[in-house]
Amino acid sequence: MRFIVDAQLPESVVSWLNRQRFAATHVDDLGLAGATDDELWQRAIRDNAVLVTRVQGFVQRRLREPGPRVVWVGVADIRGWGIVDKLSQALPQLTETPRADIVELVD
Repeated sequence: MRFIVDAQLPESVVSWLNRQRFAATHVDDLGLAGATDDELWQRAIRDNAVLVTRVQGFVQRRLREPGPRVVWVGVADIRGWGIVDKLSQALPQLTETPRADIVELVD
């Protein structure tokens, strides 16, 4: 499973996902640091990747139209272990059948 991690999230999220044996890439490493939301959306579709983001607009868009699966991060502690804890708890929703199209990580 592939993940694209949005610019508002730290590289540690990418590192953690890669240690879990997923293919995760930060938007900065894709050359998309200044990309529009639509460019990120299209890239996630093209790469068949799950988009991990703090932008709630991606959730709203996914509710309206087909597109990439979205993990919305509403966790306050994005620099510490809070986000990793929530992401590890959410992995079954992403990997087991039926798989969720939208997963929200909140405190």
